[in-house]
Amino acid sequence: VVDDFELYTDDETDRIFQNWIDGWGYSTPEPGDPGNGTGSTVGYINAPFTERTIINSGYQSMPLEYDNTADPYYSETIRTWTTAQDWTVNGVDTLTLHLRGSSGNSQETLYIVVEDNAGAVAVIVNPDPDAIRDPLWAGWSVALSSLSAAGVDLSSVQSMAIGLGDRANPSAGGMGKLYVDDIIITKSPAGG
Repeated sequence: VVDDFELYTDDETDRIFQNWIDGWGYSTPEPGDPGNGTGSTVGYINAPFTERTIINSGYQSMPLEYDNTADPYYSETIRTWTTAQDWTVNGVDTLTLHLRGSSGNSQETLYIVVEDNAGAVAVIVNPDPDAIRDPLWAGWSVALSSLSAAGVDLSSVQSMAIGLGDRANPSAGGMGKLYVDDIIITKSPAGG
C-alpha cells in the first residue's frame, strides 16, 4: 500500500491536505506550508476533510478539485515521504491508482510525477483522455519499469504527485473534481 487514505483524521497534525500538499497549503500547525501554487484543492473546507461516502474501499478517499482556468493553468497535489519508499519489494512491478471522476468534469490530461531522493523525476501521462470523466471507480495501472526507465530509483521513492493539465506547456483549461483511493504497488499476474 502506497496510500489507502485511511490514516488521515480531522486532527490538526493528520489532515489530508497536510500530507497531500495542494495549491493552497495550510497555516497551522506552524510553520505550515504555503502550498505549491497550482490550481488544486485537496480535501474539504470543513471537517470531515476526507470523502466518507464516495470510496473505492475502506471508509474514506481523497477529494481533489482542479481549477486550470487561471495561472499556472495546471493543478497538482504532492505527497512527500519523510523516509523514502522502497517500490522494489517482493517483485512488485505495477503502480495502481484508483480514481473516480464525473461526466461534468472539464477534460484535462491526468498525470503522475514520481521523484526519488536524488531528484530524478518521471512524469507519466494517463493515455485515456476521458479518465477523469468516468463516474465509476477505475484503476489506472502504470508499469514501474516506465519510472525506472526515466531514471527514478525505485528503491528510494521520495515523492509522488497527481496532476491535471500540462505542467510542461500549461494553457488555460477547465475545472472539476475527482476522487483518489487505494494507491498500491503490486506484482502483475504471470503472463499479464
